[in-house]
Amino acid sequence: LKCMKNKHLTHVEDLLSENPFLLLEVMNDTYNHFLGEAGGKDSATISVKWDGSPAFVCGIHPETKQFFIGTKSVFSGKVNYTFDDIERNHPESVGLRTKLHALMNELRLLKWSGIYQGDLLWLGLDGLITKDKMMFRPNTLHYLMDVKGAPWMGAVLHTTYTGDTMETLEAHQGAVIPPHDDDLFLFEPTLKPTIFEGFDYPKYHKFQDDFEIAYIQTSQLTWEVYSNYESILEELSRPYVFDILNTYLNHCVKNDDWVNSGDFLFYMEDKIDAHIKSLKTEKGKARLIQEKNDILYKLCVPGLLKVFIYYNLLVNLKMMLIDRMNTEVSDGIEIRLPNGIICGHEGFVVSSKGRLYKFVDRSTFSKANFNSIKEWEGK
Repeated sequence: LKCMKNKHLTHVEDLLSENPFLLLEVMNDTYNHFLGEAGGKDSATISVKWDGSPAFVCGIHPETKQFFIGTKSVFSGKVNYTFDDIERNHPESVGLRTKLHALMNELRLLKWSGIYQGDLLWLGLDGLITKDKMMFRPNTLHYLMDVKGAPWMGAVLHTTYTGDTMETLEAHQGAVIPPHDDDLFLFEPTLKPTIFEGFDYPKYHKFQDDFEIAYIQTSQLTWEVYSNYESILEELSRPYVFDILNTYLNHCVKNDDWVNSGDFLFYMEDKIDAHIKSLKTEKGKARLIQEKNDILYKLCVPGLLKVFIYYNLLVNLKMMLIDRMNTEVSDGIEIRLPNGIICGHEGFVVSSKGRLYKFVDRSTFSKANFNSIKEWEGK
């Protein structure tokens, strides 16, 4: 499956204003993954989203045919072929340079067949509990994971890039892990298809029943929202309004607030008023005041309440799928938030309908990331 460069992924629920029917199809394809062979050709491909740091891109450069490594900034020209390149291209952070040096030192020795993106999980043996258990915290989450031997470096490779130039690269979910020694722990995070041998059928059927009931309720509202409130969806999808909507959703995550239409309207008006106040010319202020009035005229309608009810139903569907995904990958690993509470994985990346989407429990993990102090900037 081909997608554009995997620099920023869409939260699946953010498809609401873009295409509510596509959103439902993505949810259904994700559900089909857990039906095994019965899911058919429309089953989505799912991979685990690890909370690694830094994100890195490495492999054989399509034009120079040399090994390179770097952050996502390789797509804007900061390609590192040597240790000196790392020093020159990343002067902003000693910690980042140290990690890139270590990655360069180890990964350049492997036989790469293409370009891959991944996340560093640990360096060194400080977190080695026993010869088969590693504790590490690359970013926000704490991991305790079964490993073989005592690998001093761990990394996950999740994306493959193909193309004749760096500008034309396309992303594909998944990666081919090159042969490597036991001092490296490299793996690919794609979920395997559900196997029903020895399966917990009562629990599984409960998931099926609960999801299908919720899906039917949501799909019924989809038709109502799309048929009656298309103009609201169009207004919410306009870049200026969409940016404010995303800021509002993040605000709700940070403050444990319930997403609702009334609060959004007040929030949006305050944001636009602050923008108006920051403008220097009266002409610019007058233009934005008129735009604000136009936006409020289109959104201050009863239908906005239905749209936000629909949004919350979609989030509920997403959370049911995330819970199911976590049951598939819970063996041999324990994950905790910074406050010590046990949790699931940071999220999952779903490949469906020619695109990649993030499935993240934003109320848990986005909030943890907002409140976490990063060791370095520029991930």
